Amino acid sequence: MKRPGIGHNGGPKSEPSGLRAAWLRFADQVELRRLAKLHMRIERRELTMKDSVGERQKIMNRYIKRIRRAHRESSRGSIVVSEPPVHKFAIRTLSAVSIEIYAL
Repeated sequence: MKRPGIGHNGGPKSEPSGLRAAWLRFADQVELRRLAKLHMRIERRELTMKDSVGERQKIMNRYIKRIRRAHRESSRGSIVVSEPPVHKFAIRTLSAVSIEIYAL
């Protein structure tokens, strides 16, 4: 019976990184399985990061629309808009996947 390959559980089917690397021919089966597992884990983290960045962008765009709407309404004289609070944050990248946000 043939064992299922990468992506057998519905995950994205893709070429493992380094597939054409010269060092790959010296890897044994255990190392190849571990490389495949690591490759899928890295891809899942990248997809999660893309989703998070997309969600952050949606929230930012929603906030910008609220600000513009409030300024339009305040320019008509119907609503007095106070300045929104200014939050100062610094973002420090710890690695490709984790980001630390702390208040200044």
